[in-house]
Amino acid sequence: MRIFLFTILFGLMLSFSADAQDFEVYTDRPLADYKAGETITFIVDTDRRGEIEYTISYNLRTAPILEGTKEHYGGTSEITFTLNQPGFITFEAQLGSRYQAVGASVSKEDVRALSAEPADFDEFWDDQKDELADVPMDITDWKEDDNDFSKTYQFSLGNVDGRRVHGYVVIPDGDGPFPATLRIPAFGSGRNIATPDVIGAERANCIAMTISIHNAAPDREDPNAYEPNIITDPETIYYRYAILGAIRAIDYLETIEEWNGDELCLYGDSQGGGLSMLVAGIDQRPTHLIQSIAALSQHGGDRAGRPSGFPYYLEAAEALYTTQAEKDEVYEATKYYDAIFAARRFRGTSMHFSSFLDDVCPPETSYAAHNVMPGPRLMLHSLDLYHSSPDEFINDRREFLREQFVGARTPNFEFEPDTRSHYIDAGARTSVKTDTMVQLAPDFGYDNAGPDNDWTYEWETLWGPGTTTYTDATDAFTKVVFSDSGKYRLRLRVTDPYPEQERKYWVLTDEVTFDVSPSGTIVDTSSNGGGASSTFNTFEELETVQVSPNPAHESIQVSADFTGLQTLDVILRDYLGREVFREFAKTDQLRTEVDLSGFAAGVYLLSLQNGSRIYTERIVVR
Repeated sequence: MRIFLFTILFGLMLSFSADAQDFEVYTDRPLADYKAGETITFIVDTDRRGEIEYTISYNLRTAPILEGTKEHYGGTSEITFTLNQPGFITFEAQLGSRYQAVGASVSKEDVRALSAEPADFDEFWDDQKDELADVPMDITDWKEDDNDFSKTYQFSLGNVDGRRVHGYVVIPDGDGPFPATLRIPAFGSGRNIATPDVIGAERANCIAMTISIHNAAPDREDPNAYEPNIITDPETIYYRYAILGAIRAIDYLETIEEWNGDELCLYGDSQGGGLSMLVAGIDQRPTHLIQSIAALSQHGGDRAGRPSGFPYYLEAAEALYTTQAEKDEVYEATKYYDAIFAARRFRGTSMHFSSFLDDVCPPETSYAAHNVMPGPRLMLHSLDLYHSSPDEFINDRREFLREQFVGARTPNFEFEPDTRSHYIDAGARTSVKTDTMVQLAPDFGYDNAGPDNDWTYEWETLWGPGTTTYTDATDAFTKVVFSDSGKYRLRLRVTDPYPEQERKYWVLTDEVTFDVSPSGTIVDTSSNGGGASSTFNTFEELETVQVSPNPAHESIQVSADFTGLQTLDVILRDYLGREVFREFAKTDQLRTEVDLSGFAAGVYLLSLQNGSRIYTERIVVR
């Protein structure tokens, strides 16, 4: 029987291999990367003849945007499509028994949250952390293994609601103190969902922690894994235990004398990637982050007809509840577990891995979280992978740690290479003069060396009160002129086509702030204006601001972070200067949504005002 089954499977594998060789689907651009409004050409290449059936969708889980057929006479056939907004799309083609899919990205750097952040996001998680702090640590740990390069301990810690946090910590031998890593596992509840990261500790010269998110020892199965999970209330969503458990593990790390107390990298894939982003934003102690094919992002996508991230809370709400009120409760409750809103609070350096054909954690969902991180970030794009991490998630993880942590470059383990990862630094925050040409001087490369000749560059102004004029926005070391006084935020994107790996490429991203004034110092300068004019002051306390989407249709989400508490008026005016929206806020982290459903198409000015200090941004409503 086994021989018979093997024969069938082997035959299917040969058939699939033959299909792949004589039926290819690809895009007209090698990196499958486009801007909104550009024409995407999908190419079907086969000598076979017949009718091609094709589908274009945002993701393999969403309804088709376009379906059609095309007669194919051998050779290549082209099917074109245009997406006028940021996102990812999947093209599927079938001819007889032959089938292939290919993904494409469209203005992916502008993908943003599709729902508004809860106004009390920080307050909610502060309350949860306070509740955890009232629970005794109740540390139980014991040595499991001791070899020539490290020592392994198993531990159990107190968590909320009478639960426990279980995991392992591996401490390398040699001269400390050491940096640390914490791995959060992918989805699952079986035995050994968390195992000791001995290789990571020994070869990266780091204290390596791994935890289970369930209420059982990591080498045992929890029969109640993922329960209770009442998703209408943020207090009863199961991942609350996982997030607080990871925070408690960091509490435990602080008791380990071999830790240097300064460097901690969270990492994980799928469920673990999403939880890592959540914990990195909710807790202030992680300094670095690595995530691959992350879950738990863009839960509200389903309501906008776009992809949602695992675990598909809104789909679950449709199956579990009959009333719209209950479904709305799920929509609101799960926002506290959306990695997008936590990610914008994490300011460290991060490494990301995105698979274009991921039908479990669609790339559009985790990309929205990646885009709002203000710190340096590296992203490897795998064009042909579904829900799986590339080999680089393992191999380049240690390269990243060697680049970021000096202590990781000289492990006691004797067989580890010393290659270091990509790096990028757009520059330090600088004060410059208005209408003066400024030299941009970023630092980036790979393995402590400069870029190759095939790397490409793009500078972009994220926000600012006036215009920025670049000598050449595709030159990494270009010059720029700022027209008006105020604060400007610029973003540099560097693309490494990574030719040694087919159908993969790296993008390195970082941002830099310039304070612009006539004197070149950080001062408040103002001018009064009426009608459609604006007042632009140097808003020193303003650290980051994001308005999305822009152009907008139904609503915009406004988020701004300040160095201290602000008393703000959030004002929207039309092109004649008439006030059409006003909201008051007293906060250091503004999170609000402006409903545009009744507004005429046109140009509007959004202002954040505190006394004489004003930040203004132009908004287009379609």
